Amino acid sequence: MDFTTDTYYGMKVARVPVGDSLVTADWTYWNGSSWVPGETNAVAPPDSPLVDGVIPLESGTGFMAVGVGGYAGQTMSVGLTFSCSPTGPWSPARTVFSIHQTTRYANELAYIATFHPELSSAEGGLVVSYNLDSMNGLSAVEKNDHEYRPRFIVINGLG
Repeated sequence: MDFTTDTYYGMKVARVPVGDSLVTADWTYWNGSSWVPGETNAVAPPDSPLVDGVIPLESGTGFMAVGVGGYAGQTMSVGLTFSCSPTGPWSPARTVFSIHQTTRYANELAYIATFHPELSSAEGGLVVSYNLDSMNGLSAVEKNDHEYRPRFIVINGLG
């Protein structure tokens, strides 16, 4: 995301050899039709969602992505999107939580939604976090304790 131009470039997809996650030279990237070496060859799927994280579905039938959408000063939201493949096609995003803090405080911004399956349970739903920060710099964070800390939510009814 380029916040200066309000341009979202889409997610890019990489395959990483098991045990070599730190050896980026061994990664391959989706170029729109095949897996190729070199991150510069990667392209975003045409319908790639605004995504901060992707996890496989427990059923093994696909993937679920989470992201934060919207703009500072407006009600931002946490959304989910689904696909049978990480390269798409992806479903339209479904809003699962509205982040009202982004309208309560001047220049409040939500970002980086993250799945926490390790905190989730089948009975309690899926735990997701998102972060808040101020676009007013460090002084805003120092003055207001609501700034710059993750928030956790539980999303039910995904089954």
